[in-house]
Parts: sequence; C-alpha cells; structure tokens
Amino acid sequence: MLKKLNIILISAFLALSINYNIGPFLITPVLLFYLKKDFKNIYYTYIPVFIFSLIFSTSKIFMIILMLLFVIGLYLLDSLVIRKVLRKDIYNKLITSVVLFIINILLNALFLKMNFINNIVLSFISGSVYIYLSMFLTKLINSASNKTSVVYLDSLLSFLAIIGGLSKTVFGVNLGLIISTYIVMYFARTYKNIFSLLFSIGIMLIGYGIFNISEFIFIPSICGIYFVDSIYVMLPVNALLVFGIFAPGSIYDKYSCISIMASSILFEVFSIYVVKTKKQNIDVTEHIYEKIQNASTTEMLNFALFLDKFSSNFKTPKEYNARLSDGIKTIVQNHCTNCPKAKECFEKYKTNLYLIFKTILKENKEEIDYIDIYPEFLNYCNKISSIKRTSKMLEDTFKDIPLDKKTPNNILLAQMNGFSNTIKKYVLDINSKKELSYLELMMLKNALIDYGFDITYYEIQKQFEDEFLIIVGIKNISFNESKEIIKTIASNFIEKDISIVFYKEENKNIYINIIPKVKIDITYGFGSLSAEGVDICGDNYLIKELQNGKFVSAISDGMGKGYKAFVESDTTLKLINDIVSLNISTESALEILNTYYCVQDYLEEYATLDFVEINRYLKKANFYKMGASTSYIFKRNGNVEKIINKSLPFGIDEEIDQSQYNLDSGDLILMSSDGIFENIINVDDFLDFISNIKNYPPQRIVYEILNYTLTHKIQTKDDMSIIALKVQDAA
Repeated sequence: MLKKLNIILISAFLALSINYNIGPFLITPVLLFYLKKDFKNIYYTYIPVFIFSLIFSTSKIFMIILMLLFVIGLYLLDSLVIRKVLRKDIYNKLITSVVLFIINILLNALFLKMNFINNIVLSFISGSVYIYLSMFLTKLINSASNKTSVVYLDSLLSFLAIIGGLSKTVFGVNLGLIISTYIVMYFARTYKNIFSLLFSIGIMLIGYGIFNISEFIFIPSICGIYFVDSIYVMLPVNALLVFGIFAPGSIYDKYSCISIMASSILFEVFSIYVVKTKKQNIDVTEHIYEKIQNASTTEMLNFALFLDKFSSNFKTPKEYNARLSDGIKTIVQNHCTNCPKAKECFEKYKTNLYLIFKTILKENKEEIDYIDIYPEFLNYCNKISSIKRTSKMLEDTFKDIPLDKKTPNNILLAQMNGFSNTIKKYVLDINSKKELSYLELMMLKNALIDYGFDITYYEIQKQFEDEFLIIVGIKNISFNESKEIIKTIASNFIEKDISIVFYKEENKNIYINIIPKVKIDITYGFGSLSAEGVDICGDNYLIKELQNGKFVSAISDGMGKGYKAFVESDTTLKLINDIVSLNISTESALEILNTYYCVQDYLEEYATLDFVEINRYLKKANFYKMGASTSYIFKRNGNVEKIINKSLPFGIDEEIDQSQYNLDSGDLILMSSDGIFENIINVDDFLDFISNIKNYPPQRIVYEILNYTLTHKIQTKDDMSIIALKVQDAA
C-alpha cells in the first residue's frame, strides 16, 4: 500500500485506533516507516492523521500532536545520527526500534496511564511492527519481481487501518466497513490470488464475528467479483447489495449497504491511480514490439533492395567515383602494398596520396601544380615511374566516360548506392545484437511504480545485453534519495551490473540513465594552434560522454589549410557526432560514414579522422583511424603504446583501421593532428618529456605539449591540435 492515495487512507483510518488506548503503539511504527521510505510522505501521513484525530478524537488531540513530534524527532535522530554511526542496516533498525519502544512507554506514562506490564508488552509489539515493516520493505526493494513481500507488507498495513476504522461509526455506518471494502477491492484487482480471498474471509470473521457488523458478510463476495478486471463488476456488486437491502426480513442496514455501493463506484473512478499495471497488458506490448521491429526491418531491407534495382536499371556509364577508386586501388595494390616504405608513406602524406594518385590517373597538370607537396613526393617515392606506367595502362578504363564532367545521373547513382549500403549496414548491425527482454524492462517500470516512485517518463532507448540505456523521469524526489533504491530494483530485472547516472533536472523532475556498470571515468583537456600565417585552424575536435556511459573523442584534419580545411573537418565531426548517437555499433556507424564519403567524392572534400571510443564498463578503448596521425597511450606502469594509422582517408579504403586496447586507472591517451607528433624532429626526447608530465591534469598536459612545440625546433609550422584523456577508477 505504497501509493499516495493508499498512504493517505491507511494513515487516516489508522489514526482512529487512538480510541482503543493502544493507538500510539500502532500509529508510531507505521508513520516512522512511511517517513523513512520517503520523507515527502509526511504530507500524506501527518495531515490525514491530524484531520481524522481532530474530527473523531478531539479530546486526545494534544497526545496526537506530541506523538507526531516524537516520530519526526526519531526520524531525524535516525537519519542524522544512528544511520551514520551504525552502517549495518540490521543494527540501524534494532536501535531505532529500541528508541521507538522508549517513546511509546513515555506516551503511555503521560497520557494513557496503562499498567507497567501492558505498557512494556505493547511497546515491544510496536517496535516489532516497525522492524517487520522495515524488513519487508527491504525485501520489496531487493526482490522487486517477487510479489510475496508486497502482499505481506500490504496486509499488515491494511489490517491496522481496518482495526482503527472499526472503532468509529458515523450515521450508523462503521468506518471499518468502508475501508475494508476498499482494501479487498484493491487486493482482488491487484493480486488476483488466493491470498486476497483468504484476507477478505479473515476480515469478515473479525467484523462479523467479533464486532457483530452484519454487512461484513458481503466482503468475501465483493473480493471474488473484483477478480474480474472490468469496470462493469460494480453492477453485480451493487445488485447484490440492493438485494441485501430489499430482501424480505433483511437484517442489513441500508446506509451501510449504500456506503459499500458508493465505495465500489469511487474505487472504479480512482482505480487508474491505485491499481498496478497488469502483466497481461505487458505481454501484449511485448508482441506488438516484436511485430513492429520485424516489420520495420523488413521494410528497410526492401527499400534498400529497391534502390539497388532502380540504380542498376540506369543506362548510363558507371559513376565517376567507382572508376577512380578502382584505379587508385590498383595502384595501391600493385605498388604500395609490398613497399617497405608503405607505413611511413601513409603516415606522412595521408590525404595528399589520394590527390596525387587521382591527378596522375587523370593526367591533370593544373591539379598537380596545385598540390604543393607533389615535388617532394616525386623525390620520396621509389616507385613513381612504375606508378605512372600503371596509370598509362589504365588510361583505357577512363576513355568511355568524361572524367572531368560529373553528370547528374552519375551523382544520383552513387548516392542511391550509398544510401542502399547504409540501410543494409544499419539493419545488419541492429539484428546481430542480442537484446534484453522487453517484457522484463516493462516490468521494471511497474516495479518502480509499485515502490511508490512517481514515474513521469520511461524510455528504453537501447536494450542490448552489452549496451543498454533506459531513461527514467521521476517527479518530486532528488537523485541522491532515489539512486540506490532504483539500482537495487533494476538489478532484479537486468541480470547485469548496472550504474545509475544523473542525466538532467527539469520542472521538478529528475531524469536518470540506467546503463551497464561504469568502471572508469575520463577527464580531458584540448588545445590547438593554427599554422603560421593562417588565421583559422583547419583542425576540429569532438569530446563527448554519451548517454549510454561510453566516451568518444575525435580529431579531424581538413585537406589543406585555413577556412576551407576548417569547414571540411567540422563537417566530418558533425556527422560523427550525429551518427554515434544512433542505436548501432561505432564500427558500423563509421562504415556508414565511409559510404557517405565515397558518395561525396563529387564535392572534392576530404578530411582525416582520428576517433577513439572508450567503453567505460569494459575498460577498453577502440581506436579508428582514417588517414590520421599516430596516437599514444602512456600506461601507468611506464609502457607506451603506439596506435599507428594503416589506412588512407574516408572513401578510398573500404576497410576501416581499427585497434583495441585495455585501459587502467592512471593511463594517459594522447591524440593529435599531424602538426605535432609527425612534426617533432626528436620524437624520443618528446616522448620522455611527456612521460615526465603525464601525472599533471590533462588540460595542463595539453598546454605543456603545445608550449614544447613552440619552444623546440619542428619540421614545418602546420595546424596543431591535441587531446589528452586521463583514465581513473570510477567513484
């Protein structure tokens, strides 16, 4: 009975037990229990207790006020002192129950004047009730999918409220009958088990057998009828009561029967706020989800196949990009693959290699002159003559299409093929991952609601076993108050170690992310300098913690210098920023982006990409390099890992260069554009310098490295960008 309306009703009717002179022994443990669950429950307990006491027990209102003050004082003592001194939960409960025992003895001594033995016994029962409630609340949190704990908890609270209600009659109607009617309706509709029926029979025996209230005979029948989940069940209930009123020789009080009828109507009106979500509806949701997912997958694949068929029916030459790429790949395979200088060459020239090979194939003298590094490459490359001969042999490949004229049809064909490949990769990635049970995740939502959280938002954004993200919005509670409880409940439905991460706070709602357990945190620093004589740096960077707990970082170096290079690298990283948020793996996302670059070859825009994704729950870093500079991992133990680029930029190589490394607390990752590590003359001295400063904060490390490049001799003054990532154990 942890929902707000239930708490109000339980507290109000429980206050009536003060008329038995045993009220404090029953009221104090329940009020303390509700406060410890959530201090905001003070509004739903103290106000109804005070109002009902003022109406029905005016002579004892001073005792009620003192009792309420004692309970809130005990709550503060427990929160500020006992809980901090005694870390173990069981000791905390025992000490709190002892203090509650003493409070009840004092209340009795001041007001009730009960004999010593009865006082001790009832005070002991009061402390035991508190321990009972607290223990079952703990079971409710730790076994959220087990309804047994909930039933026992609800039954005790309900029993105490009914006992209180039985003490008062208004206009000939016993208040215990009214609250009993509500409770058996709630139990029947919520649990639908034999326990609900047994509970109703027990309540009937108390009300009819002990208190001699004949209308209690209807209680088990009402419970049985309300097993049916329909608003129309109030019709047979009311028909039964009408028969009880007008039957010949009826012994039933008509006002009592009318009050039960009114209770059934009000229950149906408010049932949406008090009755738990039904499991069978979740089953339907599960099937709907599966059908929609399968239908969406089929439709996407059909659309991709349509694009393939549509583009193949165009009676025009093959797209410009495919011809050119085939020619460059032929050159690379025949002359670069087995070249001893291949690795060094790919690192040194990066995007310029594409331009050089492209202009050689096209024999475009103007473009060759535009590439200022071309003369240097002629002196550097030992196979330039054989490359030119191969290019001459490939001349026939390009005779039947105008290389310098990119027709709209060719562009359209390339774009459609690119879109088709993108869709197929997306579908393949989505369907290759094993998902968590959608049913279990929806049951998690219901468990949070059952506990008493006011859930305003619930989105399963990712549900893969190794990478899930559930966003939960909760009203009127702080993150610190809810964090551990949500973590414990969620662990019952997600059989993985999890973390609860604060997302945002908005309009009295907090939003939290449920993700795999985060084991490491990342701190970072970034800095850049533009090339000599250029106002704007052509490099751009991206540093971002994703909602699923992963951390990504990237540097892109645009072709050339200045504003044009800046735009190219900025465009690349904006696409990266968008695509890493998709519900697919990073590798597939980058393959999709590579497809895009194949298509946009017509725009003559290129940029390198140095990208790292840090999996904070697996403690691994995945590096993806497309024409990028060497990255370094300075390990805590003193070792240095070098991540060397092995591929050309986007749109040239079909395969993306990927490598994975384990991370430990204290590791330092450095990523840079080619203006730094490739520009330093004495790299060994530079690495020693970094090893000496690796314990600095990451932003200071960045400043120190940039200052080093300014104060030491370098090969050329190029754009320089660097990112420093520091790994540490998660708090």
